[in-house]
Formats: sequence, structure tokens, C-alpha cells
Amino acid sequence: MILNLFYLQKIRSALVSKILPIVQEKCSLISGKVTFSASQVTGKPDDLWSQICAKRDECDNAMMKIKGMAFFFSSVSVVEKKVNENDLDDDKDGEVEIKEGNSQGKKKMFWPAISYWIALQSLDGVRVSTVPVHSALLETEMEVTAKSLQDCTRGKEENVVTPLCTTVKDHNNSFWQRKVDLSFQHCLEKLQSQILEEPIPSIYGSERVVRLQVASPIFASELQNRAIPTLIRAGLVLDIFGIESAKESKSQQPIGKALSKSPVVVALNKVARAMSKLGYALHKGEVLKKKRSFNVYI
Repeated sequence: MILNLFYLQKIRSALVSKILPIVQEKCSLISGKVTFSASQVTGKPDDLWSQICAKRDECDNAMMKIKGMAFFFSSVSVVEKKVNENDLDDDKDGEVEIKEGNSQGKKKMFWPAISYWIALQSLDGVRVSTVPVHSALLETEMEVTAKSLQDCTRGKEENVVTPLCTTVKDHNNSFWQRKVDLSFQHCLEKLQSQILEEPIPSIYGSERVVRLQVASPIFASELQNRAIPTLIRAGLVLDIFGIESAKESKSQQPIGKALSKSPVVVALNKVARAMSKLGYALHKGEVLKKKRSFNVYI
């Protein structure tokens, strides 16, 4: 226990010293949790756990498509759900227990979930809301809870690093790792059955509980050269994806603007963004409306 706390403290220090400076005044930060919706739940909890690796891949891929995505941490976790006792099977392998203080017939159930800590670039200096995250995950049919974090400024790192530490804290948890191993193997066997007439029984693989996914070439080199080696030396166990492809990316992704602290600048940027969406523009002090048929402003 003491050893685990020691390593968690080392990981926390590494996150504060190497991750936070990268995003300081450059990114909007969001923490969130994604879990199965009630419509997706049939059968036992193990049926959900067997799907968690595939669902994380699906959600991570959706996250990568968000405009301005810099990088994010994701981890397999749990969320407590309240369900009717009559809707549950008798055999739950100890994962369901009566919750004190609940109405009769109500139980709590721990469903698998995916926790996120997300860094998004601002394209106009305005803080990015949680709307892009909800929109990106809409097609996954998962339930999404997301919260915008305070700006990462010196002396106020606690509000930012605490959700990040919560996301990665179970990186070396043997229980979660067993769940991930079983889910990965289930997905592997399912894939084999789809592409092979006779599945190969000796194939085995897995993935880590915690994952770092890099999307922006602007952050790839600094993460690779400075942040990731420090995190690994501190004891963080994780998979890393996207760095090489981000560095080699030839797409002309716009460089995010620094987050403005001036309320006047923020307000003007919001007005400019609203005008652009509605088809208006400023020209020599006049507000012009874009005429769609001719693609000109009048």
C-alpha cells in the first residue's frame, strides 16, 4: 500500500511537471466518463466487460476526429448505476450489492466505463466547451458525462491535475487489467471468427488499462521527448498511440491560438465565430451578408 502511494505521488509530480506546462494557456481541458446506456444493457455485467476494449477503440477513434484535438488520456474504469432488482439475473459474480438508503427493490451495479482527460486546442482563443465531445460520441450510443476544467495557470494546477490523476490512478490495478485482458481476448476471438474459417487458438494479446492518444503534430515531439519518458520512469504503465502518425501528418491542421485572459477579446472572438456561422462578415466597417447563390457578400 505504501509503495503504491509512493509511485502514485511520483506519477502525480511527473504529470504536474511535464504534462501541465504543455497545455498551459494553449488548450482547453475537459474530463469525462463514458459508459453503456440502458438500451445497450442485456444479460450479465460480464457481457458488458467483454465489450469494453472494442467500445474504447470506438470512442477513442471518435475523439480523434474532434477539430483541434491535441491529445487525451483514456482509461478503463467503472460507474455506479442504479437498477431495478427484478431486471437483474441472480448470478452477478459479486458485482451487484444492495445500496443502503435506496428504495426497496433498488440495487447498485458497477458497469464498465471509460474515463477521459482531454486537451483541446482553441482555434480562436475562446475556451472550448464540452459540446464537441458530446457530438463526437453521439454515434457510439454511449452515455457521456463531461466537465470543462479551469484554465491551467500557475498556482492553480490542483483543479486540473486531480481529474488527470483520477483518470490514470488504476494504471497498474490487477483487477482492471484482468478485465481488460478478457475483453481484448474476446474481441480478438470475435475478429478471428469474422476473417478466418478456422480460428487460431494460440493467438493471444492484450492492452493496458491506461492509454495516451496523440492527435496533434504540435504536441507530438514534446510528449515523446520529454513528458512520456518522465512518466514511464515515474512508474506509469500505459499504451501510447498516434505519436509517429501525428509527426508524419501532412494535413494542414490550424495551429491553436493561446487562450485569451481578456474578457473583451473572448467576447469579440465569440461574436466573430457567430457571424461566420451565420454567414456574416465585416468589410470596411460594414456588416455584410453572404449570398449563397453567388457565393459573395452583399
